[in-house]
This record gives sequence, structure tokens and C-alpha cells, in this order.
Amino acid sequence: MLELLKKFFDFCNKENRNKFYAAVALGVLDAIFGAMKIPAAYVAIDAVLNNKVNDKALLLVLGLMILSTVGKMVVNRFSQMLQTEGGYNTACGKRIEIGEHLRYLPMGYFNDASLGHITSVTTNSMEQLSDIATRAIIMVLQGSITTIVIGIGMFFFDVRIGLISVICIAVFFIVNKWTNRNVARVADEKISADKDMVGVILEYVQGIAEIRNYNIFASSGGRVKKAVERKKKADISAETAAIPMVGLQNLICKLSGVVIAGATLVFYLNGTMNLSYTITMLLCSFMVFEALDAAGIYTALLRIIGKCVDLAQDILNVPQMNTTGESVIPENRDIHLEHVSFAYENRKIIDDVTLDIKEKTTTAIVGPSGGGKTTITSLIARFWDVDEGSVTIGGKDVKDYSFDSLMENFSFVFQRVYLFEDTIA
Repeated sequence: MLELLKKFFDFCNKENRNKFYAAVALGVLDAIFGAMKIPAAYVAIDAVLNNKVNDKALLLVLGLMILSTVGKMVVNRFSQMLQTEGGYNTACGKRIEIGEHLRYLPMGYFNDASLGHITSVTTNSMEQLSDIATRAIIMVLQGSITTIVIGIGMFFFDVRIGLISVICIAVFFIVNKWTNRNVARVADEKISADKDMVGVILEYVQGIAEIRNYNIFASSGGRVKKAVERKKKADISAETAAIPMVGLQNLICKLSGVVIAGATLVFYLNGTMNLSYTITMLLCSFMVFEALDAAGIYTALLRIIGKCVDLAQDILNVPQMNTTGESVIPENRDIHLEHVSFAYENRKIIDDVTLDIKEKTTTAIVGPSGGGKTTITSLIARFWDVDEGSVTIGGKDVKDYSFDSLMENFSFVFQRVYLFEDTIA
């Protein structure tokens, strides 16, 4: 769990990470304010049982309750604000960072499969991080902190009850680790199904004209249906893996309260705990694990959150092309390829090609499908870098141009066109 929390915080930039740290610090205060109900309850019970009800006792109980309630309200307000800002700003910033990073990746990265992957990461994954991750991480941290603070407070009332609380908390975290392992088994398939469904639907929508023209609804619609079915099964598997374990965690929290209550009664009956402590411990036995029970519901999501972070980081880790060249205005636009070779992974497409295209001339590159026509034009525009040889424009290697100054020399009509819903005005 700690590893997943660290991964998320490392993923955030410094400003947003500090907001989450501040929210965690406020969570500690929230736990302390919440724990004030225990001494307030003890003072009230002790005053009633020992006939010490007076103005001093009433004011003390009232003061503790007001401080606890007002303190929690104020702390929660600022804590939730920091959580919300940190979550949304992180998702927004990472979307922009991914977009900027994609500008300088080799065009070979942008195939149909990766398009669905990129779309899934920048939509589904980032949405999960901004909405679910923020809430889940803070709930897990705050629940754990609150339980630990109240557990420590138990030692001040009775060391034995404090030790029982620690043992119950340890059992909960052991089961929680088991829960995360179960979820981890299905998390990869869930994320993969998300990506596959987005990619297939995106391809279907983009190719709807061809699908209608050639009446291939059956085959194309079949792929969409298959992807949606896979996504449904992955979601069901994730829920099936998580729900029983979350239920077990919930049961442990409830049974822990029962154990503390039972131990309290045993200590009272054998005369080792007074009545005031006994009633206080009975009242607080279930309150100890209330926050941890709520946190347990969200721990199952941490593995999914970790996968979302990994997916976004994988894109950001793809090496960019070196585009730190000079801003060049060439004297002419003559294009020259000198002994150029290029391969897609292990499949060589261009083999030792030398070519001259003079400025203000028209050249048609003709050949069979897969012969390298598009590849040659992509190498000229430096969508990829050549494996061997060189490409020059105006006598200067395209690698020596800055990205923006190189693009100023080209106009494109791509094989696949995307229309933006925007204005050219």
C-alpha cells in the first residue's frame, strides 16, 4: 500500500504533491479532533457514575465536544479543498505534459493500437486519477491515521485494550495486503480491456463512412461488441475479486470491535477495570475501527490507480526525437536522400535509396502497397529518423533543423484525415 501511495505522490509535480502532503497533515489534526470524543465521553460517564456532575465537568465535556466538532469542520474544509485542487491539477497538468511530449515522438509510435492507448490514458486513466484517486488515497491515509491515533489514545486508558487494538489493526492490514494481491491479478486485464475498447470504438467511428459504403457493419460491429463484452467481463472480474475481500475487511473491523468490547467486560468482571473506563471502552470499541472500515473500501482501488499512473508514465518515458536544432531558412527547397535505409523494427522497408527532388518540381512516388512510398515521404519530413544515410533540404540535414522550422517547409495531405470541430478564423 505504501509503495502505491508513493508512486502516486511521485507522479504529481511538487506543487500538487505539497497540497496532498498538507491534506495528509490536516488529516492527522482531523484524527486528533475526532479522538477528543473519547475523553469527553469518559469525563461525562465518570461524572455521572461518581455523582460529580457540576459546572466544571459540564463545561469540560461541552468544550471538548465543541472543539472536536468545530475542529473537524474547519480541517475537513481545507483538507478537501487541497485534495480537489491537487487531484484535478495533477490530471490536467499530466494531460498537457503528455500532449507536449507526443509532439516530438517518432510518427511510428502513432499507429492504430497506440492511438487507442493514448486516448484511453488521456481520458479514462486521467479521469480516474482526478476523481477516484484523490478520494481513495486521502480516505485510505486519513482512515489509517485516524485509527492509529485512536489506537494510541487507547493506551492512555488501558494498555491491554491498546495492545488488543494494535493486534486487530495488524490483522486488518494483513488482509488488506491480500486484497491488493487479488485485485492486482485482474487490474492488468481491466486496464487492457479499457484500452482495447477505446481503440476499437475510435476506429469504428473514424471509419464509419467506409463501413457504410462497403456494408461491413457485421464485421466491424462484431469487433466493437467483442471489445465491449471483454470490458464488461473485466469489470465484473475486478468487482468479483474485490468485493469478497472488502467484505472480509469489513467483518474484521466489526469483529475487532466485538473483541475489544468482550475484553473490556472480562476486565471489568475480574475487577481490573473500573466502571467508568468500562463504559467508555464499550462506547469506543467500534469507533476505533470506523475510519479504517471506510478506508478499507478504497484500498482495493489503489492497485487500479497504480496502473493508471504506470500507463501515463509509460507514454512520458517514450524517447523523444532530438529536435533541438537550429531555426533554419534554407536558400532553396531541394530535397536529397543519400544512401538512406530504414526498417520498422526488424523489417527493412527502405534499402540504400539515393534520390533528388529539385525545388519547384513535381515528383510522384509509385509502387505496390507496402513498398515504402509513405515511408520515404515520412523520412523526408522527419516523422522518423533514418537508420542509415541522410536526408537534406536546401543542403542542410533535416536533423539540424529545429522541429518548427523544419515543419514550415511542408504541407501535408494525409491518407487518414481527422476533422477538428473548430474554426479556422
